Amino acid sequence: MYTIHGGKDMEEIELTHLSGHKDSSIGNGAADHLQLDIYGELLDFVYLSQKFARPLGYDMWLAVRDLVDYVIANCHRPDLSIWEVRNKQRHFTYSKIMMWVAIDRGLRLAEKRQLPLGGRRQKWLDARDALYEEIQEKAWNPKRGIYSQSYDEPDILDSAVLVAPLVFFCPASDPRFLSTLKEILKSPERGGLASNSLVYRYDTRLSDDGVGGEEGSLRTHQRFHIAGTLWCIEALTRAGEYDRPLLQQAVRMFEDFLGYSNHVGLFTEEVSVAGEGWVASAY
Repeated sequence: MYTIHGGKDMEEIELTHLSGHKDSSIGNGAADHLQLDIYGELLDFVYLSQKFARPLGYDMWLAVRDLVDYVIANCHRPDLSIWEVRNKQRHFTYSKIMMWVAIDRGLRLAEKRQLPLGGRRQKWLDARDALYEEIQEKAWNPKRGIYSQSYDEPDILDSAVLVAPLVFFCPASDPRFLSTLKEILKSPERGGLASNSLVYRYDTRLSDDGVGGEEGSLRTHQRFHIAGTLWCIEALTRAGEYDRPLLQQAVRMFEDFLGYSNHVGLFTEEVSVAGEGWVASAY
């Protein structure tokens, strides 16, 4: 991450002298975080762009090959992942899925465009399949019937795993994913993450993220997350292709969700039970 001037100094500073919301700040405390999920997001974008944009040039393909090689070399490392937790690195399931995506999209690009792999094909195939098997073994909690937030905390739910069918890691009808989805859709009182047709990132009462903050603060993750809610709606829609009641639930959830936009039709990154939130600049 860089500043608009190309610098790397982004110390996060609370601007307590400003009137308005108490959590006004500048900088980004996560600027130097290791977030290995980003390579899957980037290479999925590159792969999808081939359907709608100019074909990949050879120099760009060399950059893609380097990225996939990096992912394979680092896919067994813990990181701080999409939620930018501030206390300790973990083997987050979301990051593992997105690293699988990075390798998979590299292989798909090579196959569809007949691009040279320089002797990497078997290594990439083996790495992709080994990572898939690892996720199924270490992220799956058979006692609770969920894909957990991380290998390290098998009992913790995380809405980020809802992307699995969206990135073709598994079909939405897969029994393991369906079980996870149904657990997430339970209320927090019953161990889930959903309420009022909205979804939390995860339960900070159970998973310490090091962020801190009192409940109700915009800095705490005990607010509903808009992206997680939309991932849930899409997962329900895809699963609803085989189970009609799930599709009906997706429609109801989406119709309720539309009521949380502001006066110009924008949605905040997070939203409180009262419907309050903030529009993040990165969105």
